Amino acid sequence: MKDSELISPTARLYDVEGNIWHRFKRAAVSLEESLFQMNFLRDISNRSVETSAFLFSNILPSILGVILVTRGEISLGILFMIDNLANQFINPVVNFFYDLNDISAANPMWQKFLGTTKRRLSGVKDSMNTTLEDQQFRQLNLINVTVKYNQKNGH
Repeated sequence: MKDSELISPTARLYDVEGNIWHRFKRAAVSLEESLFQMNFLRDISNRSVETSAFLFSNILPSILGVILVTRGEISLGILFMIDNLANQFINPVVNFFYDLNDISAANPMWQKFLGTTKRRLSGVKDSMNTTLEDQQFRQLNLINVTVKYNQKNGH
């Protein structure tokens, strides 16, 4: 998409804007489809976690509690206490899995970002004619720079 945007003036010059915008639209649709698929899978995963947590922290303890109350092994007060504790337990567990799911969904994008910031400069030489192969980009010094914004110059 960025290439399509940068090449726009050249495309106008050669009258091929239609091809560029078709390419841009195809890339945008592809991104939207990927986003939809990622959100869909994340939602399915979140609903599965919710359902499992509800089943194991509310339904099963309640059923077991009712059985134990009818047998006289525990009192109704203890059943309410177990139910209350189960309800307090479920929210942090579900939130933990939601966060874990979000992290795993964002991890490929984060890895791609890290990859672009740690590119190797194999074969490139600096002004001292030394290879920059294993160096990482850490800072950028700008000297005697002029910036123009809204027809105003700044230094």
